[in-house]
Amino acid sequence: MSHRNTTAIAFLIIGLVIGLGIGIVIPTITTADNSLANVTTRGTLIVGTSADYPPFESLDSENNVVGFDADLMEYIGDYMNVTIVWQNMDFDSLVGACSAGTIDVIAAAMFISEERAAVLSHSIPYLQTEMSIVAMNDSSLSISNLEDLSGETVGVQTGSIEDTTISDVSGVSVTRFATADLMFAALDAGTVDAIFVDTPVVTVYMSTYNIKTILTMAAELTVLYAGLNANSLMIQMNAAISQALQDGTIDGLIQEWL
Repeated sequence: MSHRNTTAIAFLIIGLVIGLGIGIVIPTITTADNSLANVTTRGTLIVGTSADYPPFESLDSENNVVGFDADLMEYIGDYMNVTIVWQNMDFDSLVGACSAGTIDVIAAAMFISEERAAVLSHSIPYLQTEMSIVAMNDSSLSISNLEDLSGETVGVQTGSIEDTTISDVSGVSVTRFATADLMFAALDAGTVDAIFVDTPVVTVYMSTYNIKTILTMAAELTVLYAGLNANSLMIQMNAAISQALQDGTIDGLIQEWL
């Protein structure tokens, strides 16, 4: 995705946040909620991620989590005056870990979905990207929609929206991978005919593999997730995201990472 298009989306989200024009519900504090008190008492916000997904989250040479979401969470940590503590795990384990309270927040380039909203609460959106079907450069595969992939084997990351979306397409054989790097390696090895992944991730892996995008489509809005009843914590995170959208921080992260 180009910086220009992504920046335009950021400004659109600012307007949506200010006007609540997309029906985003800002949570209200309930008497049983002590999520913010727990975080404040500890002085740490435990954030789960799957650090195999550059440019959103990956590990540097010292095993520090870096990327768009990492920088956003550091901003939120500063806003809340707490230290960010990362827990790295497979993407498909994040929702369960957050539901169980093992982590406070999920920051993993995760889209809004009805299934996730049934068990977790989500923040106001901070980004919208795209999703891409990717093949090797020498592939003859040509499609104009997902239905054209009938008869093909498509790789996805387990538990992703791409996984859910392509699984509903008749005739497609879906192969699931725990991490994005395994998915791209399988494409290169010819184990799958194509893969379905977030567009910004494709740009990173183009420096490693001879790949091309054969279809691009809009994605859902990107959000953070917390426990279903973590309303007081979510209010603070929403305030931080809103400030980051309005003070240019999100736009700066888009320019740096996307």
